[in-house]
Amino acid sequence: MEDTQLIKFVPTTSAPSTKQLNPALCPHLLEDIQKVICEVENEAANAQLEQQGKRLYKDVSAMRDVAEFMEDPVTREIYNKYFTNWGDITSIMLFFRLYARLDSYIEKNNLDLNGYHKIAIMDKLLKNRDINHLVCRNMAHWMRTTAKTDLPAVEDHQQFEHENLLE
Repeated sequence: MEDTQLIKFVPTTSAPSTKQLNPALCPHLLEDIQKVICEVENEAANAQLEQQGKRLYKDVSAMRDVAEFMEDPVTREIYNKYFTNWGDITSIMLFFRLYARLDSYIEKNNLDLNGYHKIAIMDKLLKNRDINHLVCRNMAHWMRTTAKTDLPAVEDHQQFEHENLLE
């Protein structure tokens, strides 16, 4: 797939709305956000921003993965539906990990099962109190012990402590 087909940016004809930005935030952060949003209105800056995005897409796998995930209508719908709070995020990650583990078991044992079989098996496993407890305990352990990330480092984590950054 050509990288130009992945993300299609269409600049708006009107000036970007700044009234949606939360003025209670650190003024420097607010100014930086507004500056980046306004830059895309300028055609030369838009082209430069697109070139930078293409370079990041090519060179930074985490950025490429995020762009592909969020631009795909199916995965974007999953994101919109299940990534709204930490409880939902944890639950959907548990389902993803259980499905992947089940997939691995099925492949290793050369079983001929489709997606419907897999979700029915997951349902049976999770309805068993002892297995459900084990799955949840394993998920909690995994969350505590896996800290590695391929995402670029964030210089100042305090900027993420503000809720509703763009509201």
